[in-house]
Amino acid sequence: MTSQETATLTMLTREKLTDLALDAALELDRFLKGLAADQGKVTQLASILDDTANAGSDGHGARLASDPSFVVVYGRTLSEHLNTAVSTVAQLQKFVAELSKGFREDLSKQTPETLGKLRDFCLTLHRELIADAISARLEPRTGRDRHEPSAPYSLRSA
Repeated sequence: MTSQETATLTMLTREKLTDLALDAALELDRFLKGLAADQGKVTQLASILDDTANAGSDGHGARLASDPSFVVVYGRTLSEHLNTAVSTVAQLQKFVAELSKGFREDLSKQTPETLGKLRDFCLTLHRELIADAISARLEPRTGRDRHEPSAPYSLRSA
């Protein structure tokens, strides 16, 4: 796979992950309120989390090991969600695997407290992905939008 194909796949995965995190939070909230909920959205989120965080069947790390931006987003999300620092990729993979397992379990067999924590994780992940996407549009040193001209235009008098 070329670097361009990898970048495109990462972008599509991040967009899908952003949408699914919010969709799953909404479905979990509906379930907590006693309304009909689509567990499929929650299960889809688990699949994307697995794809981005855990080692593939060939034993190589997935995108978490090859794309530092996933490490940053998951690290911030889990640190806030767990209220503790997550300092290694192995820790991230462990916590994401545990969450993914929770997302795959039948919602009706989980406690409201657990469902609330899963919902809160989804909301935090969604917020962090949005924040990361916004910060990616800004130039790191100047804070200027990449689409702005580098210097203001001026007219010289002749």
